[in-house]
Amino acid sequence: MKKRICLVVEIKRKILKEVDEKILSKTQIAQKYGIPKNSLSTILKAREKIFGAKNGNDECGPSSRKYFRESKHPNLERALLVWFRKMRSLNIPIDGNVLKEQAHFFASKLNIKDFKASDGWLQKFKFRNGLSFRKVCGESAAVDTSSANEWKEEKLKLLLSEYAADDVFNADETALFFKILPERTLAYKGDKCVGGNKAKERLTVLIAANMTGSQKLPLLFIGKYLKPRCFKNVQKITAAYYANNKAWMTGNIYEKWLRDLDNRFSAEKLKVLLIVENCTAHMEVTGLQEIRVEYLPPNATAVLQPIDQGIINSFKRKYKKVLLQRVILSLAREQPYQIDIIGAMHLSISAWNDVLDETISKAFRHADPEEEEENEVTPRLTLKQAAEYLSELRRFFEASDNCEMLTNIEKMESCIVQSVVLKHTKIRDYFVAQ
Repeated sequence: MKKRICLVVEIKRKILKEVDEKILSKTQIAQKYGIPKNSLSTILKAREKIFGAKNGNDECGPSSRKYFRESKHPNLERALLVWFRKMRSLNIPIDGNVLKEQAHFFASKLNIKDFKASDGWLQKFKFRNGLSFRKVCGESAAVDTSSANEWKEEKLKLLLSEYAADDVFNADETALFFKILPERTLAYKGDKCVGGNKAKERLTVLIAANMTGSQKLPLLFIGKYLKPRCFKNVQKITAAYYANNKAWMTGNIYEKWLRDLDNRFSAEKLKVLLIVENCTAHMEVTGLQEIRVEYLPPNATAVLQPIDQGIINSFKRKYKKVLLQRVILSLAREQPYQIDIIGAMHLSISAWNDVLDETISKAFRHADPEEEEENEVTPRLTLKQAAEYLSELRRFFEASDNCEMLTNIEKMESCIVQSVVLKHTKIRDYFVAQ
């Protein structure tokens, strides 16, 4: 018996385009794709559905699917998909349990009695509509794309024409929870995974490097205490260390670091360009001899700051790796491993030295407003938390009377329900109406 061939939507679309071009006959096209003529006829009849399935942006789902089986409750799914798109257009994170809760809400509004939002239903809903759970961009949702593009295309090009790549530096601060260990572990099925409280002790680390990665500047550390206990009897601290009650960058610390760096470059007779974020701590410092400081435009640092484009991430991964190695080594010796500030500084310097030059140079190349950055993971909510989250959302929308986009969520939900009940099957029609 001849094996049955199942073509994905993308291939079916190619077949339809070849039929329209009329370069080959239908018989030749069927032979080319190894399908019988009656299968080609079926594809031609399903033209509207096939061209409706565009990358998950319509109700037919992703172009990788092979069949067009509709769900048991199509009106509910259409309503849920419209609602989901509305929430994401407002940058509101939606996870699986939130989606399930909202599905139950629409089921009650549509008088559907036999619906259950199971994990299996959620998986199929995601596939039918080309959805996937992804990390949420931290700052990049608030990026001013136009000013970022303008700065990159005009100001940055002009600056780079005046300096060699080795003489262009970028600096940024990051919080380092220096006692933190991996949050996940492998375990035997049935075993409980328990551990201590998350370590909250933090250092701020200033990281700076040049465009080619050939010069990684010494790290600067900021803690809460000027003379922590671990500094006692230490002859020399291996890196610059400052302190304030918030363990964060201040204007005075930034100015001191910048003047020390200027003195270093003066001794090397090297004129450099330093690009930093436009924030209050990065105050304007006068009288610099060798350093020209340029500030990134507001609301654009998430996509323009090279240090944020993977360098900090690489540094923290390497830090955790070294920390974990020390913990395992101590366990082998049956000795508890305690990390303190001075130890964290040593491990950080080791991790920074291990960051590859190529990683840094790639980050400078990727500092582009078109690139996506993924920083923070939205925690998965329980069903109870999802219900509370949706209640908070409704209260938030109801309180936002002055904003055109956030008038009243109940009216929006009612409008969605009414739309699907009246058989407005094309979801895009709803958006045109808005």
